[in-house]
Amino acid sequence: MKKILFLTDFSANANNAYVYALSMAHSLGAEVTVLHVYSLPDIKEIRLPRTLQDVYQSIELESFENLRDNVPMLRSIAEDHDLSAVPVYHALLEGEPIKTICGYAEKHEFDLIVMGTKGATGLKEVFIGSVTAKVMEKTNKPLLAVPDVAQYDGKIDRVAMTTEFKSDELAALNYLLPTIRTINAKLYGVHVGSTTNEKVAAEKLAWENYLIKDKDAVTIDIVDAIDIEKALMDYFDKNKIDIVAMLTHKKGFFKRLFDYSVTKRMIYHLKTPILVIPETILV
Repeated sequence: MKKILFLTDFSANANNAYVYALSMAHSLGAEVTVLHVYSLPDIKEIRLPRTLQDVYQSIELESFENLRDNVPMLRSIAEDHDLSAVPVYHALLEGEPIKTICGYAEKHEFDLIVMGTKGATGLKEVFIGSVTAKVMEKTNKPLLAVPDVAQYDGKIDRVAMTTEFKSDELAALNYLLPTIRTINAKLYGVHVGSTTNEKVAAEKLAWENYLIKDKDAVTIDIVDAIDIEKALMDYFDKNKIDIVAMLTHKKGFFKRLFDYSVTKRMIYHLKTPILVIPETILV
């Protein structure tokens, strides 16, 4: 990962997510592009060309001024976290947000998109119907969604991924490994189930054997519990997880996601940034 796209709406939660974008860039030797997208009102049917032109110019000027005024704040955030050495560029684009963001990310070959999200106890609204959700559905880029309650602790060195020991999950884990090595982090694969289940134990052993060369960077754990949600929350807390990675499937992902009550409750309460990995980038 060498190019990170950070999306901002100049809000406090966007500024909170900016620290994560900078930290990832610092650890990876990458650059960050700060992008703000604004839309002009669709009032072409109104036959007031001079008034319409004034409205457009006012919106464009305000968007430019907002970005310009936000630059010192972003610079201050970088300095406060000793991340000011990260190369940062700025872009301001007009257009329909989802199409513009995804098109820009694709055209300029960004490796990761970072966005802030609002409300740890209302993440259903964040995931369904929001800009974040729509970008997740439309882009083929990995996306880091940072809840406004996430607290950056000075480094990102512990990443967890829940697993049922499926082949596509192993592919996602393999996708993560180069980044894990580069940032000198630890990757935790966690499965909630019975530790006495022979099939699960065999799958865990098979993964560990497959990942033997990365045994110092990867830990595969089985957590014996009935309450999956609580078990995962406790696991993330105990291991001080900085990011939770999730593999997504394009077809009906969000519908399936919220049909599973355990995952639904977990997402509602999760205060940790979520790295969404689209299956389309896995080989």
